Amino acid sequence: RDFEKYHLRVGDVLLNEGSGSADEVGKPAIWNGEIEDCCFQNTLLCVRPYSASSKYMYYLFLYTAMAKLFVKNVRGVNIFHIGKEKLANFEISIPSLEEQAEIVRRVEKLFAYAERLETRYQSAAERVERLTPSLLAKAFRGELVEQDPNDEPASVLLERIQSLRSANQTVVTRIKTPRRIEDQLKNEATLLKKSEVQPNHLSSILRERGELTAESLWAASQMDIDEFYDQLKEEEAKKLLREVRGEDENSPRLLEAL
Repeated sequence: RDFEKYHLRVGDVLLNEGSGSADEVGKPAIWNGEIEDCCFQNTLLCVRPYSASSKYMYYLFLYTAMAKLFVKNVRGVNIFHIGKEKLANFEISIPSLEEQAEIVRRVEKLFAYAERLETRYQSAAERVERLTPSLLAKAFRGELVEQDPNDEPASVLLERIQSLRSANQTVVTRIKTPRRIEDQLKNEATLLKKSEVQPNHLSSILRERGELTAESLWAASQMDIDEFYDQLKEEEAKKLLREVRGEDENSPRLLEAL
């Protein structure tokens, strides 16, 4: 009788029932039959979906755990517990199966986008770490090669790099920060391709918002970074936009519509 009661089935969603850390309570996993004839024990709670998909329940519980909603009304002092009764009374939204599938698709698209940004950032960070501090110091003092007087100062370059890095980190944070699912769908960061935008996509943004840095224009365009630079080159070649710079040598390089 115990085996039948606690036997796991493919698609069951398991939750961490208790922990000394509020960050770990309620974290989910989907059981995919990794071990034959496996049962769960009392450190886990098993949710068996009937009118919901396993992936939808997984992401819903992941959001709940990350937002620490399980911890708000759970018992325990040093150890936080959810408990079967508490979980049974925990209200969740169950939309239609079609809407569940769309929510899962969009959430996974956002996670994939975040992973690509993280991979690019890690790759850039590794390349920077391979440069010795002394080499960096010489580079920014202009001691490695002869300097073109028309080159922008290193301080301006550093500001541009920091601005781009901050923009990337903001996108990652926006995706990974727990929020209500419906808000997340409304603010989904969609990566557009050149084939999906108008030939004057970037210059239209500049006409609407005024002069922008390349990094700010990229963020506003919602385009993949490589697609963005290809689009930028095309619009510049068509004389739809141009780069401008103030009289001060430290002025940032801006783009304006023609």
